Amino acid sequence: MVLSSSYSRKQYLKFFQDELLPEDFEIHEEKIETEFQKKFIKSIYKIGECPSLEIVIYEITHTSEHDPRISLSRESFRLLS
Repeated sequence: MVLSSSYSRKQYLKFFQDELLPEDFEIHEEKIETEFQKKFIKSIYKIGECPSLEIVIYEITHTSEHDPRISLSRESFRLLS
């Protein structure tokens, strides 16, 4: 896995499944709708989960051309709560 390459959902899922997470990792491709107003988040997908580690993996795309890490973090924490 080359982290400096462009993002590819398929490559990340392969990495999670083959190298990083245990055998019970399950791939999902489920669009998540939120009840709150999003400022920078364009879309949210649940792309996988690992029951034994109690981990859910989300893919979040954003609309900002700048570095919106703080705002995205706030919106992401709202999603998780």
